[in-house]
Amino acid sequence: MWVFNARHDFGVETDPTEGEFFVNNDVDRSSALVREAVQNSLDARRDDAGTVEVRFAFQGGSLFLDPAPIRRYCDGLRPHLRACGVDIDEAAMDDPQLLLVEDFGTHGLRGDPASNAASDFYYFWHVGGRSGKGDTKAGRWGLGKTVFPNSSRLSAFFGYTIRSDDARRILFGQTCLRTHALEGVVHLPYAFYQSSPARQYELPIADRAMLDAFVKDFRLSRQAETGLSVVIPFPYPEITESALLEAAIEHYFYPVLAGRLVIRVNERALNAETILGLAAGMQSRRLRDIEKALAFAAEIQRLAADAVGTVGVPSKLNTEAGRIPPEAFAPDHLSALRHDFREGRIIAIRIPVQIEPMSAPAEPSFVTVFIKRDPLLFRGHDYYLRGGITLSGQSVFGGRPALGILLAEDVPVCRFLGDAENPAHTLWNPRSARLSAKYRHARETVMFIREAMGSLLDTLTQEAAEEDRQALSDIFFTPRRSDRAQGARETKAEDKPPADIAAAPPRLIIVPIRGGFKVKAGTGLDPACLPLPVALSAAYGIREGNPFAKYASHDFRLEREPIAITAAGVTGLKPAGHRLSFAATSPDFEVEVVGFDTHRDLAVRIQEEEEG
Repeated sequence: MWVFNARHDFGVETDPTEGEFFVNNDVDRSSALVREAVQNSLDARRDDAGTVEVRFAFQGGSLFLDPAPIRRYCDGLRPHLRACGVDIDEAAMDDPQLLLVEDFGTHGLRGDPASNAASDFYYFWHVGGRSGKGDTKAGRWGLGKTVFPNSSRLSAFFGYTIRSDDARRILFGQTCLRTHALEGVVHLPYAFYQSSPARQYELPIADRAMLDAFVKDFRLSRQAETGLSVVIPFPYPEITESALLEAAIEHYFYPVLAGRLVIRVNERALNAETILGLAAGMQSRRLRDIEKALAFAAEIQRLAADAVGTVGVPSKLNTEAGRIPPEAFAPDHLSALRHDFREGRIIAIRIPVQIEPMSAPAEPSFVTVFIKRDPLLFRGHDYYLRGGITLSGQSVFGGRPALGILLAEDVPVCRFLGDAENPAHTLWNPRSARLSAKYRHARETVMFIREAMGSLLDTLTQEAAEEDRQALSDIFFTPRRSDRAQGARETKAEDKPPADIAAAPPRLIIVPIRGGFKVKAGTGLDPACLPLPVALSAAYGIREGNPFAKYASHDFRLEREPIAITAAGVTGLKPAGHRLSFAATSPDFEVEVVGFDTHRDLAVRIQEEEEG
C-alpha cells in the first residue's frame, strides 16, 4: 500500500529538486536514465560476474498488461497526484504503459531492510544526497536514483530485488512529489509502497504471494537471478527505444566494447560484436559525430598489453613548461612517439598522478591516455571515463584533428575524481568543496588530469601554442593588438601566423561543448592582467563569406531564449544580438553559452578589448 506521512510541525520544509541535476542542456531525459541506471548497475557488479547486463523493456497496452492490477498498484497514489496537479486520466489507466529496467550479474540491494545501518538497501531507498559508494564506484552524490521517478509521469517507481547475500526477494515502491495538502492534512513529498503502517519505519513487501503477483503483473524477466528490477509506470513519451539505444551507445561505448557491459533495449542487444553495426544503422546525427570514436575505442581493445608506454621523466610533469611537456620524455622516445602519431598509430601512455589525502600518506596512481591523429576530422573527439561512465561535459581538443580517450580506473585516482564530479557525472570540478576538504593540492591535481590529454597532444604535434586548425572556419581566437610585435603587419585569417605570435601561449581559449561553447583562461593569462575586458561574436557557419557579417537575428539572440549563459569569475556580462562582452576578473573564470542549434556549425570569434 502507498503510505504518505504528514508534515512535521517543526524543521525546514523543502521540495525535491534533485531531478534538475540530471536533465539539462547537455543531458536529456533518456540519456539521464541510461547514464544513471547503468552506472548503478556497474557499481553493483558481482565479483564472479565478468559482464553486467542491463535490460530496458517497454510494456504497453491492454493486450499485454491487465489494466486491473495496474490500477490497484496506482490507486492509493492518485489522490495525492491530483493534489499536486498531476494525474493520469481514465483512458490512460485502461491502456497502461510501463518501462522496465533490470540488471543481471549484480548483487541486488543488500542489507537489513528493517535497519538504518549503512547498506545498499538503506542508501537506495532512504537516503538522498549521500552515498555509501567509494573507490572505483561511479556514484558519489546519492542522487542518481532520482532519474527513476523523474522518468515517470506519476513521479513514482517500484523496485523488486533478489539479493546475493541472502537470496531474499523484496519489493518496495517510492514516489517523489512535493509537499501537498489532501483532506486538510499537509503531506510530505516522499512516500513508499510498503508493508508497514504510517509513522513507522518503512518496511518493504516480502509476502511470497504478493511478490509472485508483482512479477506476473509487470511481466518481469527476472526469475531467480540476483539483481534489481525497476518498474517505471507511465514513462514520459520522449523516452523511446531509439533514444535509449542512442544514449547507451553514446555514453557507454567503451565498457561495451571492452566486454564488461551488455545493454538490451527491447529486442536489440548492444554488445562488443553489435555496437558498431547498430550505431551505423541508427541514422543519428549524434552517433555519426562519434562514429570514428567508436572505431577508435574498438581499435584500443585490440592493442597488446605491452603497447601502453610510460612517461620517462615524471619529475618534468606539471611544471611551468606545461602539464606534459616534451621534457617529460627521453629524446629518442619522444621522436618515436611523434613519428607514430604522424603515421596515424595509436599512442598509449600511462601518466602518473600523485593523490594526497589529508588524513593518509600520498598514494601513487595513474591515468591511461590513448591518442590517435586523424587529419580528416573537422574537430577533435576527446573522451574522459571514470569507472565506465563517460563525462559528457569534458572536452579540450577543440578543432585539433585527433581522437583521444582518458581512462581513470586505478583505485586512488578513481576515488579522487569521484569526489571531484558534479552530481550528473558530466565534469570534474576543481573547485569542489568536498574535494578540497579531503585532499591536499586538490585543484591542481584535477586541472592536471583534465588537461593532461590536451597537453600530450600538443607535445606530440609540436604545436603547444598553436591555435586550433579549425579556428580558420569554426572557432576563432584574435590576440590583442598590443600583443603583436611592434610594427608587425596584421595577417589575413587564412595566412600562417608569424612564428613569434604563434609561440605565445593564448590568454583565452574556446572549448566547444554540445549546443554551444565555453570561454576560459588559457595558459598565457597572467593574473596581473586582470580585470581583462573581452568581447566575442557568434554566428552559424555558412558555405561562403564571413559568417559574422551575414549574421541574421532570427537565427538567435544571445540575450533571449533558448540561449542560456552562465558565468563565474566575470563582471559586466552584456549579451546583445550575436555579441557578448564581459570583464574576466579571476584566473579561473569561465563563461558558458549554450542553446544553439546542434545541427548547424557554430563560428565563434573572441577578442580581448583594448583597455582604456
